[in-house]
Amino acid sequence: MQPQPLLGPLENIPVVQIAAGYCYLLALAFQPSGMSVYSVGCGLGGKLGHGSKTDEKYPRRIEQLTALNLNPTVIAAGAWHAAVVGKDGRVCTWGWGRNGYVYTHTSWDQNGLNRLIFRPQLTTIFGP
Repeated sequence: MQPQPLLGPLENIPVVQIAAGYCYLLALAFQPSGMSVYSVGCGLGGKLGHGSKTDEKYPRRIEQLTALNLNPTVIAAGAWHAAVVGKDGRVCTWGWGRNGYVYTHTSWDQNGLNRLIFRPQLTTIFGP
């Protein structure tokens, strides 16, 4: 098997960092408008950050980070969760929140159980 380039939206965009989780990949890409995060692979548990559990065959930009006005600088991928650190030090997390892996002020339900976070949300413990 030979390595293959990523096709689709990232085909001609410089990627400065990648992070691999369980059957998915995050890519931090440089664009004229600033840095963007793309995800591709298995969407189970909401770990792709697009608001659903849908798999993505081609890299797709995580639009919620733009809506949060977060200029991403570092990405991290766990098995079922992901995180992004912004230029200003804010941290966004999403995915399956088992055992507190994804901590936001809304990551626990009324029974104290973890829930899925389908779109990136700012954490309440790491930000400024």
